[in-house]
Amino acid sequence: MRLLLGVFLASGYLTKKKGPCKDHVEATLNGSPRDSAFLEEKITEIRQSVPTRATIQPYQTPRRESGNRTTVLRFRFKSPSLKLIYNLLYPDGEKEITRAALSLLGGRGAAWLWAEGCLPQRNGSVILSHVGRFTDEAALVSGWIQLLTGASSSVTHSWKYPRLVFEPDDVALVFAALHSYAPRSREHLFCPWPGGAT
Repeated sequence: MRLLLGVFLASGYLTKKKGPCKDHVEATLNGSPRDSAFLEEKITEIRQSVPTRATIQPYQTPRRESGNRTTVLRFRFKSPSLKLIYNLLYPDGEKEITRAALSLLGGRGAAWLWAEGCLPQRNGSVILSHVGRFTDEAALVSGWIQLLTGASSSVTHSWKYPRLVFEPDDVALVFAALHSYAPRSREHLFCPWPGGAT
């Protein structure tokens, strides 16, 4: 269950579907073709908990005014195992990062979140997205990451949804604590980059 929870804390979404006999939960992960290796790693993680035969299906978005369309890779599956994950992450029907969910996750879950939302800055700091829709969710994530890594962060509201800012010294603490859990396709986000944290 922890493996599933870690992946869906960081990305994707779950939807409760009504069936003729009983309800079920469907999971969806999307990615661009350039992120296909990262998507494959998430699927490998999922299959350790759910033996699904689902495969990645490419599709194209509706044509925009410019006439362009975008190719999206989609992985969708359903499983009874998803009900518990849904209850943890969607307590009121909307995705929410809760203390209960975070208490079940460790370094691997934090690594998925970092790999999904890490935005390196030229001064060596990092802005982390995907930390919830509200300030209290972002604050929970900040405290959770600090507990796991010793790295402190501050909440910023410069975007539609809150994000966390990690200064260079704290970024280095995240690297030290989470590098061994890093998804291989995003390993570059867990080690110093030119001009970045050391």
